Amino acid sequence: MIQTTFRKLHDAGACKERYRFLAKALGGIKAYGVNTPITLLQILDINGLDDALWALRACPDADTFARLLACDYAEHVLRIFETQYPDDDRPRKAIAVSRRYARGEATDAELSAARTAAWAAAGDAARSAGAAAGDAERTWQEARLRELLERGRRANNPKGVKRVSGKQVLELANALGIKVRREGLGWSMWLYLDSENKWRTLATTNYHAYERLKNNNDLIYFKKDN
Repeated sequence: MIQTTFRKLHDAGACKERYRFLAKALGGIKAYGVNTPITLLQILDINGLDDALWALRACPDADTFARLLACDYAEHVLRIFETQYPDDDRPRKAIAVSRRYARGEATDAELSAARTAAWAAAGDAARSAGAAAGDAERTWQEARLRELLERGRRANNPKGVKRVSGKQVLELANALGIKVRREGLGWSMWLYLDSENKWRTLATTNYHAYERLKNNNDLIYFKKDN
């Protein structure tokens, strides 16, 4: 799952205004936790596409994901360029090599050669792609990013795990004597009340909240700061 933290976003030079916007939506940095994971899907839901794409630079081990996503975006508007320049296959070849490189199937030299070959066509390609960079294309780009992130989230759930409801999370928390509450802007944000009477982040999905409660029923975790 692609994720970052407030600390990583800050260190990467996040825009102060958008950083504060995200922090406010998540209940404040102190309450959420400066090192608590923030998924890219959360950032997409709260801050939108531009901030989610920017945040990739603050997500460890996201290089392959980012490169393949860029290939998807480029390929989606490639037809516009190829309609105008049907005999120029340099951009298509560059996309193919970039995909192979992301998967460890191409060398640095191959990537560099493909980039150099495509560079001459970059100006024409950019102008052609610009015609498709309106609302419809942005809508597609956001949908594609969301699809990939949702796919990654599902892949992180063990096979056969049933969906967990908010009611199940509350019932387990009550059985363990742990006070929890739920917040959300299109996702499940669970907080728990720690021994210092402060609300701390428990998890960002029903399933992970349930698992975290179940696996920490000795309450040791819940006596500690995140």
